Amino acid sequence: METRSAKKLTGNVNKAVLAWAVAFGVTLFVLVLGVLPPFVDEPFRGFLMSGFSSFCHQIPTRSFHVDGVQLALCHRCLGIYAGLPIAVVAFLGARRWDGFLSSRARYFILASLVPLGLDWLLDFLGIWSNTALSRLFTGSLFGLTAGYYLARGIVSIGTSPDTGSASSADRNQGDLLSTSLKS
Repeated sequence: METRSAKKLTGNVNKAVLAWAVAFGVTLFVLVLGVLPPFVDEPFRGFLMSGFSSFCHQIPTRSFHVDGVQLALCHRCLGIYAGLPIAVVAFLGARRWDGFLSSRARYFILASLVPLGLDWLLDFLGIWSNTALSRLFTGSLFGLTAGYYLARGIVSIGTSPDTGSASSADRNQGDLLSTSLKS
């Protein structure tokens, strides 16, 4: 017979898995939509390009193309969007460092923006000419960092008590996920 605390733990584990799956699914879905334009017919391609134009400048010379058709994301945005689902998966393995990472979130986020900002600024000032690879790489650094904290936040919200407080979930979310995914 299960005790009340065991039932609560099982419920939290299920919520944590669901929240993590939602975070992974949504970030992967958005990435797929961003790279889909070269592989779909024109009416849907235009819809995708228009939808992403609010979030990305889509300058053709700063975007990858497949068979002459541009992706809906520039190099840097592609790096950011690709980093998000990768970081959601990496969140599972980073649980042992969660206390350290969460207490220094603003510093990690700011640090991930430094290479991105320098790549842009040095190019703007004519000191450095950034490339597709530098834009993709600096975008990926930020996407990986943001994706970790996005996953952490979604799992925290998904496992928080009905009162809306996420503090107990924050402390245990990595453990809940690892327990549930091992079973």
